[in-house]
Amino acid sequence: MDSEQALRDRSGRLERFFRVDPDNADIACELADVLLQLGEAAEFVATLERLNELNPQHVGLRFRLASAWIATGDYANAAEILSALLDDGIDNLAIRYNLALSRLCLRDAETAARIIEPLHGRESEYQPLLLLDVRIQYAQRKYETALDTLLRYQELQPTDPEAVGLSALLLLDSGKTDAARTAAEKALSFDPECLEALLAAAGVAIAQNRMTDAEELSARALARHPQSGRAWSLQAQAQLAHADHDAAMTSLFSAVEFMPDHIGTWHMLAWCQLLNDQIDHAEDSFQRAYEIDRNFDETHGGLAVIAALRGDIETARKSVRRAQGLNPACYSARYAESLLLEREGKDEPARKIIDDVLNGPSPTGTVPLAELINQLAASRRNQG
Repeated sequence: MDSEQALRDRSGRLERFFRVDPDNADIACELADVLLQLGEAAEFVATLERLNELNPQHVGLRFRLASAWIATGDYANAAEILSALLDDGIDNLAIRYNLALSRLCLRDAETAARIIEPLHGRESEYQPLLLLDVRIQYAQRKYETALDTLLRYQELQPTDPEAVGLSALLLLDSGKTDAARTAAEKALSFDPECLEALLAAAGVAIAQNRMTDAEELSARALARHPQSGRAWSLQAQAQLAHADHDAAMTSLFSAVEFMPDHIGTWHMLAWCQLLNDQIDHAEDSFQRAYEIDRNFDETHGGLAVIAALRGDIETARKSVRRAQGLNPACYSARYAESLLLEREGKDEPARKIIDDVLNGPSPTGTVPLAELINQLAASRRNQG
């Protein structure tokens, strides 16, 4: 690959040619390639759009415009252009790779997997295909398959920090905390700012109750990657563990903005809102979780808590039954039960339920829901 200075010299020459002939699509394509390598494609998107309107059948222009959209994070526009190229019978490795990447970034892993399937066996032509396959498998929660695919890539690129960082995340989400920590430390030794490694290291720190470390690691990730929903969520978990509810709420709003389909983050936001006595907002957050998955027990349990706090006894009981029908040990449903018992003046049975919940195993590998329930219970005791 050319050095940065060589690329800048080349971009300067191409820009001079392009100023003389601003409708030249071929020069624009060359210039776009250089700007993409320099990470400066955003400023050229409008020009590519203009030329694409003038030359709607120019395959090179269409592909560069899609690439520029990917570079600027507009995956929907990129996917539309690349899908149209495939529909026109223009099918090659670069188009399929970029289309699969766009669909994955749009959180459509199933479509991404179908798009990339014809490329299996061609990884020797373009090694990043293996890494994209890993990310697709990861999004599909095929952790062991993803780790196997990743080993194939690491045989070719053993010191690639992104790959080692990805292995750390996969190990963490597979419940292999110690191995994840080792892999994260290895990746950070290659690149101290590797996003995947920082996320894995922060997740390990939370699992090991090292909340100060988790907050520092997630802050490092956000300094370089402010649109990482997972980094915002990890920071919020550390802040919640420190009972810093206002900071956690701010972090969670960013987390759901960049990661809107992660049900656990909506749950954390809902509980944080309950801790701040924002019952209506908490209900809205549980409803967003319900839209993602209508059969998740903790969502029904959370809605039962909302109803119980409002004194809507019948609705609360119905939601408790739904939650416990899905999972008899549902944490939030049991907490809702304790609230209903309190309303009946049965303080001792209510307290026993809370104690059972708090002494039971955590339902997650992150901030335990039990801890949030404990904070809410303590807050309500202090208020009343």
